[in-house]
Amino acid sequence: MERLTGRNEKGDLLLMGEQAYAGDDYEAAVSALEGYEDAEEQGRLVRLPCKVGDTVYCICNNGHILTQTVTGFVFQNGEWKVAVYNINNHGYRNDHYISFEDFGKTAFFTCEEAKSALEEIEAALERYIEDE
Repeated sequence: MERLTGRNEKGDLLLMGEQAYAGDDYEAAVSALEGYEDAEEQGRLVRLPCKVGDTVYCICNNGHILTQTVTGFVFQNGEWKVAVYNINNHGYRNDHYISFEDFGKTAFFTCEEAKSALEEIEAALERYIEDE
């Protein structure tokens, strides 16, 4: 599909095309936007958090960070999930699913983000133990 929008050097949103502000281009852009908004309202539009082949860093229950590769997307138990895999220490492939809602909590796109979140989790756990 041809893009209907873009941004200039200043970051302003523009309609794309030879006659960017001509009536037909404007109508096409508004119609496309309406279609996306309708699909979103009807639950037919899924915004993926990543793409196949991306690397994801997940915080495990044991406090380790696992590096995983995205293989696809599934709808499981009433929610969308990212299908990922990693190769364990014995050379075996482990497949997992990550809820879209876990991104930014226990799943991240950089190792640095995952390490920072793990530090915050560990600090919160220490405060909780001290309060007991």
